[in-house]
Amino acid sequence: MNRRAGMALKKITLLIISFLFIGSIKADPTPLTAFDEIVSLMNKHYFDATYSGLNWEEETQKARQKIEKESDEEKQYEYIQALLGKLKHSHLEFNPVIFKKADVIQIPTGSARNLDFFVEKVGDSWTVVRVKGKTAAWEAGLRPGMRITKLNDWELNKIFPKKDIMSYFKMRNTFHHYPKTEIIFTVLDSEHKEKRISFKLEPFSGKYEKMGLIQDPSEFESRLLPGNIGYVRFSIFLVNPVQKCIAAIKKFRDKKVKGIIVDLRNNPGGIGFMSNALAKEFCSENYNLGTMTGRDSVLKFPVFAQPKPYKGKVVLLINANSASTSEVLAAGMKTNKSAILIGEVTAGMALPSVIVSLK
Repeated sequence: MNRRAGMALKKITLLIISFLFIGSIKADPTPLTAFDEIVSLMNKHYFDATYSGLNWEEETQKARQKIEKESDEEKQYEYIQALLGKLKHSHLEFNPVIFKKADVIQIPTGSARNLDFFVEKVGDSWTVVRVKGKTAAWEAGLRPGMRITKLNDWELNKIFPKKDIMSYFKMRNTFHHYPKTEIIFTVLDSEHKEKRISFKLEPFSGKYEKMGLIQDPSEFESRLLPGNIGYVRFSIFLVNPVQKCIAAIKKFRDKKVKGIIVDLRNNPGGIGFMSNALAKEFCSENYNLGTMTGRDSVLKFPVFAQPKPYKGKVVLLINANSASTSEVLAAGMKTNKSAILIGEVTAGMALPSVIVSLK
């Protein structure tokens, strides 16, 4: 390992432990226990010492008084969420188990399944954007452009009403952990005719990527498109997927493709400094993807020139679910004129985080 790589790894470790958190509860004696632990974590680690201009101490005192006076446990937890919501920052969420138990619709879950189809919210409709060929979904008649109105007998828009990144990944996780039984979709086809399509999802044949409490059913694909264009897609910025992406880019470079498309759609991010590792494959002169300013630190995202970078056209595909590290990479390469961005406005969630399981 060279000196630069060693320094980068030290910075990655610092990045992971220094800033925001997404909390979840395993077994909490009282909501006040959770509240006190969250406030303590915020006071020690939250990246913004100004708390968005809020009088944080006053707001926490008000929230604590509400929790002490409230007897309904669910409302007590809601006061905690409301306090964090006042900061209006991404990567900051509190997920007590009681909220999951209180869901009106209890969707069945099972062991991990392969996802041979991709669904996104287009306008007001959850729409099939891609179906892998020669799969059960394809054979059953599921096609791109179909709008899914129901999952079994539940209206999909009631289960996942919003068009945001959290709704997308909850929907993806629901399909990914569907039971062995048939999944039944009610869809509207291109002629607005209603159809019922049912099929079974195959057991998951991929590999989970893990980082702390994050577990992601990692997806990766690379292929040569017509016109001698390289295409590569990966689902999360963790070490193995990014290494696969870099290897694919090098192969495309050696084949002298006319252009390379890196598909960041629905990629929620991951390790921040993986963006540097990817950007360097297109770098002939040193530059900086950006600067991350925290409470007690300033971290730059340097990209170092390579002896044999790819010098052709580079396109990054982005959408509303491209977040965090995806946005760091896209914004930095666009500013440096290293890539063209095509797609939608991204999620606006370019902050670091760490997941903490509370007491």
